[in-house]
Amino acid sequence: MSYLARWGESARTIATPAEAEELVDDLARDYGPDGTRGIVVGIGPEGRAIELEVAINTDEGRACLYWLGQHPEYAVEAGIPAHPRAVPVWSYRDGEELPQRRIPTDQTRLTPGRALAAVCEYVETGSRPDNVSWQPLPAPQAA
Repeated sequence: MSYLARWGESARTIATPAEAEELVDDLARDYGPDGTRGIVVGIGPEGRAIELEVAINTDEGRACLYWLGQHPEYAVEAGIPAHPRAVPVWSYRDGEELPQRRIPTDQTRLTPGRALAAVCEYVETGSRPDNVSWQPLPAPQAA
């Protein structure tokens, strides 16, 4: 099965776990406008919605993984505490804009290596990765 990885206006077809790992790892090591290294990449089967979203900040050594199914969840790695502050990642490129997103402290309980392994597992199996634990994603707060 082929998957489409999307980050802003950019997209790339990936067919193997190795291609997925190389792409996400390379993107996560790229510097944003403020010198921070980190990115958000969505992945889903070609022609369908994004199912998995990974956010990695290599400077902070933290990542977040979202499963975007009917009941959205985020991944947790055993033994990794909540980060002391929100972790910035570059969300996507929209023309010349490169907006920054801040991942909440409790949702960055994942190392970049474990996040990359989960991305590889997803591309290999087409299912929600099971190398991590999953927590329900809190409902958005009303303004």
